[in-house]
Amino acid sequence: MALQETVPEMLKHLDTWGDPSTYPHMAAGWAIAGDTPFSWTKQVASNFGGTRNGMVVHWPARIKAKGEVRSQFHHVIDVAPTVLEVASLPEPKSVNGTVQAPIEGVSMAYTFDDAKAVGRHTVQYFEMFGNRAVYADGWFAGTIHKEPWRTRSRAPLLEDKWSSTTRAPTSAGERSGRSESGQAERAPGGFMKEALKYRVLPIDDRLLERLNAATAGRPDLMAGRTSLTVYPGMKMSENVFINIKNRC
Repeated sequence: MALQETVPEMLKHLDTWGDPSTYPHMAAGWAIAGDTPFSWTKQVASNFGGTRNGMVVHWPARIKAKGEVRSQFHHVIDVAPTVLEVASLPEPKSVNGTVQAPIEGVSMAYTFDDAKAVGRHTVQYFEMFGNRAVYADGWFAGTIHKEPWRTRSRAPLLEDKWSSTTRAPTSAGERSGRSESGQAERAPGGFMKEALKYRVLPIDDRLLERLNAATAGRPDLMAGRTSLTVYPGMKMSENVFINIKNRC
């Protein structure tokens, strides 16, 4: 069981709050405010709050444009194929004998010389803790399955309500003749198509259970260990250390 900290217990550490011996976190309200103008936070895939970041591409020897902005829709998975293309490297099929899954992104190099080029990343799914969304050709729709500050979902996955489809904030230009009518109704199906294609299923909407490898059912290098030798200067995250939380 998780140990609930009381305010008097926390006040004992007031002078050290925020140093390496503590693990504080801001309140949800401040997190949402900091994501303005987008709503929600990074755990909510149906919006860009906390996940949309600016990117700078600097290559004076090749890119002639100076200080220009590109507005085509792209995703972080597009960085790797872009680097491979500009470096004239083939997509790795195997690394040290391990067969690699195909790269799912789209190179952004086509935008370097043409700010108005038609976007090539036309569909993208999003999912985290059951919060799902789908982008398709300038339109965006999603569902709030669970608020980040709650440990339980609003409703079963199949009963989630999808938002009305809106024009994505990163869409390049207006598309004449496109109507919002019927887009929201097709959103769940569009997400499922991508989910099946990219092995997203089954969706695991558990929260606290997933933090524990044994409960979540995933491999754990530290499982069963009762001792571990460490040396000065080693830096280790909690996921590669013996779990000593809530233990006597």
